[in-house]
This record gives sequence, C-alpha cells and structure tokens, in this order.
Amino acid sequence: MALVIPTLQNQILSALKRAQKAKSTASGNQILAADLARAIDLYIKSGDVITTVTTVVAAPIPVAGMAGTLPVVAATVSPGAGTGAGIGKVT
Repeated sequence: MALVIPTLQNQILSALKRAQKAKSTASGNQILAADLARAIDLYIKSGDVITTVTTVVAAPIPVAGMAGTLPVVAATVSPGAGTGAGIGKVT
C-alpha cells in the first residue's frame, strides 16, 4: 500500500492539539515529540517495500575439490536465469 499523507497530517494535527493542552511548555514539548515520533514511525512502516531480483549465470562454471580426504564429485553449473519479487513491510 502506498504511504497515506492525509493520515500523517491528521496525526500531526492531533499531536499539536494535545501538546497545546499541556500544563507547561516542557510537558507540551514532550507530548509533541512523542506523538510526532509515533506518527512518523507508523507512517514509514505503513508503506510496502517492493523488490525485484534478477539473476543470471552466463557461462558454465566447473566445480570440483576435496572435502577432507574424500574427493568431491565435479559438477557443472549450466547457464540460466531467474527472477523473483516480493512485498514486505519495514520493521
């Protein structure tokens, strides 16, 4: 889902109103800072992170070696390609 600016704006306005009702400037500043931090955190975490990944193996790659005293069977990785995509949230 895309980030929703009007929701953030409403949360900021609410934070300002709550801060204005505080008994002191220092208390109001604490309320405002906490409410703004919460609103920004929720705003950032509400957006989807969309990724696309493309992989390519361009040429055969021979693979062989030793595992301890036992030989590892040689294998060849053939050329190929792959793609993937995902959607997630910032946490």
